[in-house]
Amino acid sequence: MGHFSIGVDLGGTNLRIAAYTPENGVGRSISLRTRLEAGPNAVVEDMCVAIRELLAEHLAASDLVGICVASPGPLELPAGVLHSPPNLPGWDGFNFRNAVEERLNMPVDVENDANVAALAECYMGSGRLLGVDSLCMLTLGTGVGNGIVLDGKILRGANGLAGEAGHVADRRHGHPGHSNHPSPRTSDELRVGFSYAVASAVSVVHHSHSRPRS
Repeated sequence: MGHFSIGVDLGGTNLRIAAYTPENGVGRSISLRTRLEAGPNAVVEDMCVAIRELLAEHLAASDLVGICVASPGPLELPAGVLHSPPNLPGWDGFNFRNAVEERLNMPVDVENDANVAALAECYMGSGRLLGVDSLCMLTLGTGVGNGIVLDGKILRGANGLAGEAGHVADRRHGHPGHSNHPSPRTSDELRVGFSYAVASAVSVVHHSHSRPRS
């Protein structure tokens, strides 16, 4: 009997769920829109429906190794509680891990999405190509994140909050303020002064649209 795992990528815009087997790699994937306007519980329900669908496809022929959900941060680990994630408005204090485990009735690993990306890059990407086991990776999407791998292991720091480059104050673009708001979509938000407010994909698009046209 073979083995399989399920990975979930939760983003502020898209939600992706896929199964993986050592023999065939990534199999069928399910892509959904992240329904932020419906609230965190609705998004978790969408996720779990897709996970159950993939479980039904594979459990008859393979054993489940585990399920891992990659989430934007700041994410307190190992508890799986989100703290003012800038690209997940309304999720502050949400116990993400418990919500998923209660619906699936099975243990689930929850990890910072940038940490997971850095680990994959270390073992399957540039780290493998260059023969290194330590690296730092920046992720640019709806927000800005970063993962650090040292000696082949994720550096999580106290409570899983190591890194978080998106929350580094950038005084060149404004004065640091509170970061407990969605990804920047207005000029006021862009003046907050955190790196995600000037370097995320949403912010870059905002800058391009707000520039005067000749």
